[in-house]
Amino acid sequence: MGRYVEGQLCDLPRKSCEPIADSHGIPPRTLQQCLSLLDWDHGLMKTRIQQLVAREHASSHSVGIFDETVCPKKGEKSPGVQRQWCGATGKKDNCVVTVHLGYAVDDFHCLIDSELFLPESWSEDRNRCRQADIPESMVHRPKTDIALELYDRARSNGVTFTWLTFDEGYGNKVAFLDALRSRGQHFLAEVPVSCTGWVDKPRTTTRRLPSGRAARRPRLVQDSRPFRTVQEMVEHEPQLTGQPWKK
Repeated sequence: MGRYVEGQLCDLPRKSCEPIADSHGIPPRTLQQCLSLLDWDHGLMKTRIQQLVAREHASSHSVGIFDETVCPKKGEKSPGVQRQWCGATGKKDNCVVTVHLGYAVDDFHCLIDSELFLPESWSEDRNRCRQADIPESMVHRPKTDIALELYDRARSNGVTFTWLTFDEGYGNKVAFLDALRSRGQHFLAEVPVSCTGWVDKPRTTTRRLPSGRAARRPRLVQDSRPFRTVQEMVEHEPQLTGQPWKK
């Protein structure tokens, strides 16, 4: 196992069993059997890693990072594989997607959790899932729901994040941002330039509609400033134009 971990951390272009075994001069079958036949408790391993991070690397400068890894695959047997957006190839491709939570503080950084993104087509075909050894409890969830599960699990094991950060794949999901706010978590999110909103919170009302029906959600009061895209805000809003960058 030590040699396998070294192989994953080295500069080999391919990190499968055979090249790792060859680089250490051991039979590939030995490494394959170690990974495929031994019974690993992945949940316990994640818990142990998170407890170590919480105990040895707690800091007021800690940052949590949500991100995905996309692995191109051939065939239809790999768990969760389907044609979907593949960042590794820059196009829609046959691939597997996993959601990860990283932890960084000063010069220390590590991954503390990850989970498979199971597409709906897989989730609805339980026989296919069983053939790929996917547990019955694993079903399709949006990637943002998976990210929240990773976050809550880390927090339950004592890991704290001064800040979280993530790209627009998560930053454009309002429900996800609201869920982090409800947990009292500070975050810095990337959003698409086409995202719309206001620099200053607009005035809203929940009064009944002119038709007499009750309003289902707050709406803008008359003569309120219209929303703008982020691109327009950066170019035209006085609060943002010419604003100096600060570290």
